[in-house]
Amino acid sequence: MLVGGTYKTFNGLKLTNPSTANATLTLEADAHATTTLLVTAADGHGMHVDANTDGNAIVATANTGTAVEASANADGTAVLASNYLGVALHADGRVAMPENSGIATVRSGRRSVRVSPDAGMVERSIVVATVNGGEAMAVRNVALDVANQAFTVHLTGTTRHAVKVAWLLLG
Repeated sequence: MLVGGTYKTFNGLKLTNPSTANATLTLEADAHATTTLLVTAADGHGMHVDANTDGNAIVATANTGTAVEASANADGTAVLASNYLGVALHADGRVAMPENSGIATVRSGRRSVRVSPDAGMVERSIVVATVNGGEAMAVRNVALDVANQAFTVHLTGTTRHAVKVAWLLLG
């Protein structure tokens, strides 16, 4: 437990803990800081934040760049959001998944297109696909080829012109 005062740390960081009860613990980085916050713990939990109010437990803001970045090794989960009675993840604005989504083109005279996404596929992967404008046609099915990290989108008929298909890989 920290008592009131300012604690200088490394790489341009300053930790301030006011001596008043229910005050905000503040971490500031100067213009030369190389690390904003590094928290490590032997028990596997780097940081635990608990808000016992109706407010936010963590608020992150960036004028430019990324406010929150998470990464995990191949066996881990970078972000886990859970709420059994409410919304687990809420996004205002577009959601970008450049490795998990895209537009494929079924060429004229064809009925299908094969896609090799940048994101890895597993047996439980799901692909959602829909015709994105063009001819009055629909997606018949999507065939997964996990062994070759690809999938094929099949249409209900043969195209007269090139048809764009939007796809999203989940799981």
